[in-house]
Amino acid sequence: MEKPKFDVLLSKSPPKNSKHLPSSKERPKYDAEDLIPEGFENHLMREGLLKKRNADPFKLLGVSNEDKMSFFLLKWIFNAIK
Repeated sequence: MEKPKFDVLLSKSPPKNSKHLPSSKERPKYDAEDLIPEGFENHLMREGLLKKRNADPFKLLGVSNEDKMSFFLLKWIFNAIK
């Protein structure tokens, strides 16, 4: 096997003093208010409230699926006895 010629590969690399990134003067400066639409925080709060409302209350309390099933089975039995 022939060894790769690194001189050929390195000769194609850009010189060290070339500019890869624009200078800080050329970079656009953005205002944070322009990037985040108005009322976005309220939208996030509404999404969080909807997720909590639609979440399983047993899961929020840390109850396992087996215990949840037992609860509903016992509730059904006691309601049938009444």
